Amino acid sequence: MRTIQRKSYLLLLTLLCPVLIANAQYRTATDNIIGLDLKQVERVYQRALQRGDSSLTVKYAEALFVKSEFQRAFEMYQRADALGQIETIYQKRDFQHAALRIGKQSPYAENTGYFSNELDWIVDVNTFCANSPQEDFAPFYWRDILFVTSSRGEDNQQYLFTGNPFLNVHAFIHDCISANLPDALPRHINTPNHDGPIAISEDGNLFVITRNHLKESSDGIKNLYLDYYVREANRWGDSKRFPLFDTEFSVQHPFYSDPDSTLYFSSNKEGGYGGFDLYKAKWNGTSWEEPVNLGPEINSPYDEVFPAISPDGDLIYSTNHIETNGGLDLVVVQNDTRYLLPEPFNTNHDDFSIAFKDSRSGYFASNRSFQGFTDDLFTFNIHIPEYDFFVEVLDEQTRQPLENVLVVYAAEPAEGELFSSEQGMGFLHTGRKEMHEYAFSISKDGYESKSINSNDFIKRDSTFVLTLLLKEIFPEGQFIVYFDNDRPDPRSTRPVTNLSYEQTFQSFMARRDDYYNKSINTREELDTFFQEVQQGMEELTQLSQFLEEELQKNRHYTITFTSHASPLASSNYNLALSKRRFASVENFLKSWEEGALSQFINLGLLNYGNNPFGDSLASPNVSADSRDLARSVYSIEAARERRVTISWRRIRSDDNSLFQKTPETNEAHDLTETHVDQKTSEQTDKGHIFSESKKKKTR
Repeated sequence: MRTIQRKSYLLLLTLLCPVLIANAQYRTATDNIIGLDLKQVERVYQRALQRGDSSLTVKYAEALFVKSEFQRAFEMYQRADALGQIETIYQKRDFQHAALRIGKQSPYAENTGYFSNELDWIVDVNTFCANSPQEDFAPFYWRDILFVTSSRGEDNQQYLFTGNPFLNVHAFIHDCISANLPDALPRHINTPNHDGPIAISEDGNLFVITRNHLKESSDGIKNLYLDYYVREANRWGDSKRFPLFDTEFSVQHPFYSDPDSTLYFSSNKEGGYGGFDLYKAKWNGTSWEEPVNLGPEINSPYDEVFPAISPDGDLIYSTNHIETNGGLDLVVVQNDTRYLLPEPFNTNHDDFSIAFKDSRSGYFASNRSFQGFTDDLFTFNIHIPEYDFFVEVLDEQTRQPLENVLVVYAAEPAEGELFSSEQGMGFLHTGRKEMHEYAFSISKDGYESKSINSNDFIKRDSTFVLTLLLKEIFPEGQFIVYFDNDRPDPRSTRPVTNLSYEQTFQSFMARRDDYYNKSINTREELDTFFQEVQQGMEELTQLSQFLEEELQKNRHYTITFTSHASPLASSNYNLALSKRRFASVENFLKSWEEGALSQFINLGLLNYGNNPFGDSLASPNVSADSRDLARSVYSIEAARERRVTISWRRIRSDDNSLFQKTPETNEAHDLTETHVDQKTSEQTDKGHIFSESKKKKTR
């Protein structure tokens, strides 16, 4: 086993030197059993309980847990919990881990989502061919040589705490063949005390090793430190102490990352987040820069140990967090997410200290075979499946697929453009699940274009799909058609007519000379006005064509008409006249292309209604004097009052509240205009939405 707590059994014992004490009974009241003869410790606690001293129940449970006697430890933790002795997060963690080791749960099980279990690696794991009956862990692969930290060897002094010899660094070639340490390394790296794990720079000019302090700490522990060697001109210098050198805390588990010239390591120095934390320090070629804690996204109140950087540049480490599978588990950090490595990497035993041989294979340590202080090495091969990545484009409101959407995309794995299929789908690329963020630009006629950055792909069966939503643009517009005085059907008192607006328009245009001769306005002013009259006719024609094409696509529209008259006549007469003017426009729409729009009106896809105002909204400045026809009939000011304003817009197909015909009313509502100075500004740009893209039809 590679871990034991200091105070709460959080201190890694793999590399702790012995504290040789002749009689462990003298320290039974302390929290610290590191370095002691565990068999003696167990007997001391057991005798205390037999004497009726239940105050040491939780200590007994801790000793059994360290000895890997998990069934007995679990039972003793249950007794300690009933006595209210389980107080610290570490005691709760060990109670939970003891339970997991025997297939049970403790009252302190947690599932906060601290780790993700969604890493979909497929892994082959096999036992290393050169394991020993003792501890073998902390593999390090360099220049086709596998280095292992191991307690194998009968010549070494025995460490009472584990019952195994002291740790040394060993070398293997061709995986299983034991070899001498290479001459390229510093001489005498193995000492009478614990030595290892190690780290070596790729160029072989920097060597780092974990060792014991010779001096005990204030609580009687010989902690750990890092020695390093630098080679210059093909000669190794003497060993030097890494800057964090203090007998009161440990520094251990070095890993040197060549791409960023950075040493990663673990330490329980004060100022961390609890237990052992991971740190890094930059090497500038001659000295170390100030070490930096990796922060709370990596470090927890528990132990984070054995850091490594994968060939893909991801941080991998081990932790005995309460939410692991039952001991030390291997964790990889990708895109700011902590993933527990999948089975068979992690088990409910201790799984730790990984080393890569190449991008997908290597070694790691585990005590899954025998538990206790009998760690073994295992080889692994990772198969990271590749998936098909798609985008799916949907209408934001209806969530229906959108076809023929242009999607321009860019990311590290792939870039290009595509058009969505009938199902709204578009293929991006085939690759690994771990993606860099995509940038998308999405556009389709009739929809708002948008640009987004996203890596929110959702797994669907054997593919990953990112759903993009487009907001539909609902076109709308407004324009005006104008009428000659008392047209259509002069002197009629009926509110209906058989004439189409096209006929009233043509008769109006035919009377231009009368206006030139009788109006108070100049010819130039009248020409400008009649251009507006002509434009209104063109807009009505284009709207009819546009609606025919849109309605055939099952798109719904509503039109609101407001009809008006100048004040020359009685109000009742002018009200009927304004209704006839609306009726002429209605006749135009219904007769369009031999009734092409009528079918959609009957189906409710085209909804419209009229608000007749007669002369009620006419400007008070417009003449109503029948003796002054130059002003009351032929002036532009009077002619602008003889109009129908047409406001149209597309509506959602599911908005049934708008599919009822609007009853004729004299009361203004939301789309009813109030009187303003009627100028060409009423013919808004929205009215031209179809005029540029649709070919005009002639009548």
